[in-house]
Amino acid sequence: MKLHNFTIITLIGNLPGKTYLKQVFSSPFSLDVTRYSTDASNELIDLQCNSDLEDLNRRLSLENFWQEVGKSGKFPKVTEIVSKVLCMFGTTYLCEQFFSIMKCTKTEKRTRLLDRNLAASLRVSLNKNIKIDFNSLVEKKRCQRSSKK
Repeated sequence: MKLHNFTIITLIGNLPGKTYLKQVFSSPFSLDVTRYSTDASNELIDLQCNSDLEDLNRRLSLENFWQEVGKSGKFPKVTEIVSKVLCMFGTTYLCEQFFSIMKCTKTEKRTRLLDRNLAASLRVSLNKNIKIDFNSLVEKKRCQRSSKK
């Protein structure tokens, strides 16, 4: 799953009581570890003291940074926290987004929309990579003349 860092941080920020998760995930090097008493506190302190990881954090996206930290195996408790954050959106976020788009597509005025048409509309709504060639569509358009004068 590929989510932008901003999206993940924004979504975590909207969850009640998730300030700690947001800070561990988004800014582990500026997190005040003394404010939280967790099993991962010692690992977070070790992580913050590692200048190589701090440099890696600056160069990589958050997702890639945490993948590298996980591969190292040095911070299992911190990695577990971050894994929970990332899994949270893999399981619910995309599903909720899909149903929100479906609700907007199938309204009271469009209740007779067939399943195949709804599926096609949702596919187009969810696919952000579709590029519409308006010029080609206009060229292919045929004008229909009315028989009435």
